Amino acid sequence: MTETNFRVFEFTNVGGNNTMVDAGFLTVRDDDGNQDTIFNDIETAGGSETNGDQEIIYSTVGAWPAGNTIRTRGLYELTNTVTGETFGNVIELRSESVGGPTLEYFIFTSPPPAWVLDGTNLSISLTNSDGTVPYSAIICFVAGTLIRLADGREAPVEALRVGDMVETHDGSTHAIRWVGGCNVTSFDLSANPKLRPIRIAAGALGGGLPHADLCVSPQHRVLVQSAIVERVFGVRSVLIPACKLLSLKGIDVVEDFEQVAYFHILLDRHRVIYSNGALTETLFTGPEALRAVSPEARSEIEMLFPEICEPGIASEPAFQLPEKGKLVRELVARHAKNGKPLFEEA
Repeated sequence: MTETNFRVFEFTNVGGNNTMVDAGFLTVRDDDGNQDTIFNDIETAGGSETNGDQEIIYSTVGAWPAGNTIRTRGLYELTNTVTGETFGNVIELRSESVGGPTLEYFIFTSPPPAWVLDGTNLSISLTNSDGTVPYSAIICFVAGTLIRLADGREAPVEALRVGDMVETHDGSTHAIRWVGGCNVTSFDLSANPKLRPIRIAAGALGGGLPHADLCVSPQHRVLVQSAIVERVFGVRSVLIPACKLLSLKGIDVVEDFEQVAYFHILLDRHRVIYSNGALTETLFTGPEALRAVSPEARSEIEMLFPEICEPGIASEPAFQLPEKGKLVRELVARHAKNGKPLFEEA
C-alpha cells in the first residue's frame, strides 16, 4: 500500500494572466495490490486501476473531497510567454469517480522555476498523452508531518491554515496565527549539510512515539520528559534540539532527501503540540528563531506580534530550554546507558 502526500496546482486566469496557482493538498492511497508504487493513467493501465484505487483519503481541495479516485492524464509543458523559457515536468490529474468533477489539476515532477508560480503569463501544451508516473517522482513541497487538531484528527502540517485549531500538550486548543515554510534545495543541502533534517524513527522516543518516522530541522526542539531529566535539571520536562539526540538509537541525520521543505507554526505563544504523536515545539519567537526565518516571514510576524519582536523583549518558553551543553550531553548519555525512553508519561 502506498500513501502519498502532495500539493496540486490549477491553471487559471489571475489578473489577466494565465498562470499556475496553489489549489491545495491531497493524500492519495494506492492499495489494490497492483502497481501500488505507480500513479497510473488509467487509460493505459487497464481495468486494474479503476474506481476504488488511487483514492483521495485527505483533501484541502474543495472540488476533490476525500473518497474521489483520481488518475494521471498526460504530460504537459509550460511556457513563459515573456521570456520563452519552458518547464516540462507537469502532469495533469483528473477525477475518475463516477459522476465526479471534471476539473483538472496538475502536479510537478521536478522543482519548478520561480516564474511558474509568481503570476507570470503562461501557455500550456500537451507533450505526451500518457501521464503515468512513479509516486516517488512527485515533488512534495511539504513536510508530511501530521499535526493533531482540536477535534483529535491529524492533518499534514503543509495543509494547515491560519485559524485552524490545534491541540497542545496540556489538552487545551489554540488557533494557528501564522504558518511559514521554506524549500531547501539539493544545492543548499550539499553546501550546508547542517541543514539536513533529523529523522526520529517511529518509537524512538519510547511508548511507541512518534507513531511514524518524524523528520524535523536540526534545531527543532523535542519534549524530553523522564526521571533522568528531573535528576539532571530539577524539572520533569525540558525541550532539547533534535540534533543533540543523535547519539541515541533510532535518531539520525537524513541523508537520502534530495530536497526538504521546512514549516513553522506560530500560535499565540510558544507551545508544545503533537507531531506524528510526539510532543515538539511550535515556533519560538526568541532572537535566534527570528533570525532563522526569511525577512518576509519576520516582517509578517512583526505585524502580527509587534510586542514580541521589540529589541530586548524575551519570549517565555513553554518548557525549560537548557543552556548548558554539558548537562544536555549528560542527559543524553544517561538515557543511552540506562536504555530509558526519552518520554515517560507524567
